[in-house]
Amino acid sequence: MPKWRRFEGLVAKIQKDLTSNAVVTCADRIPGTSGVPREVDISVRVKVGQFDLLIAIECKDHSEPVDIKGVEEFVGMVQDIRASKAAIVSASGFTNAAKIRAAQAGVGLYRIVDAGEHDWHSDIAVPALWDFRYLRDIRVRLSTQVGLVTTDGSLLNAPLFDGEGKLLGEAPNAVRLLWNRGVLPYKPGRTNDIKILRGELRAEVGAVKLNVNLSADLFVSRTVRFGYVPLAKISGFQDQASGEIVTREFETTDIDVREVEKTWQVVKRLTDLAPRPMFREVALKNIGEDIYTGVGIQIYFH
Repeated sequence: MPKWRRFEGLVAKIQKDLTSNAVVTCADRIPGTSGVPREVDISVRVKVGQFDLLIAIECKDHSEPVDIKGVEEFVGMVQDIRASKAAIVSASGFTNAAKIRAAQAGVGLYRIVDAGEHDWHSDIAVPALWDFRYLRDIRVRLSTQVGLVTTDGSLLNAPLFDGEGKLLGEAPNAVRLLWNRGVLPYKPGRTNDIKILRGELRAEVGAVKLNVNLSADLFVSRTVRFGYVPLAKISGFQDQASGEIVTREFETTDIDVREVEKTWQVVKRLTDLAPRPMFREVALKNIGEDIYTGVGIQIYFH
């Protein structure tokens, strides 16, 4: 199969993945208002409510950027077949004049972004934030029905168990463990008098088990780091006007959080970032430990 035909096939496959409810056809012959059938590299037909939309896509697997002449010729065909929307996908980009003319005509310009093994393979790394939260200081209090137990009370050294009978350790260790799990607040700054597993804790003092209440004051610091994460999988298009990537999903390579903490750029103000990050991961870490807990990734949709 000729290389240009394989390029069209790849563009059609990506487009189908992005618009699974559409009919995507390669080398489609569409009657024009001129009375002459026009061959469109890829047509996309989709029904939106009561409207039948036709999208025409031109594929350019050239060694040089598409110039204004290539855009003009395509615009003429788009007008002839009365397409609702049109786009050109180029393997080598576009000249500035071509971009200006395409914007005037409402034609989208794209390049393939695909990590598959083929002639148009893309090595992509996406901007990301790692939001580290550090538990730097804790103060704990235990109480029973008979009153408050102070920091010098023997109860603070007793092992604690949760409502399911799982061992949490002594009070300070129990707080650290629960914080690492993302159960306790991890916003930066000091948070006082946090009620922890109220009514669900038991302390074991010798042969006696007591129902206890645990509360704590936490001091959490924050360091945000910015860097780039290589992608193992991605398939989509990059808009040549905005630079944004259109894709349904992506998969990162393995990320060494320790390396992120050591080498990525420290961010003072998120508003200063350029480019904008694609996702943010929050990682919890106790000071003095080498254990990181991820508590959720936030994806930014630009």
